[in-house]
Amino acid sequence: MSDLYNIEENMDCVQIEIDKLIYDIELENNEHILNYNYIEEKLDEIVREIAKERM
Repeated sequence: MSDLYNIEENMDCVQIEIDKLIYDIELENNEHILNYNYIEEKLDEIVREIAKERM
């Protein structure tokens, strides 16, 4: 019975670590999305400025 308890306890610890990793990955992904959106906005501004200059 002790072995089963240890296995369950270890599985709980592993699940907690997996949840932490998933959270970290989601945070990093959100950061990349924010960076992408910022770059996209800046590129749009540059394109608009070039279009104004050509008019």
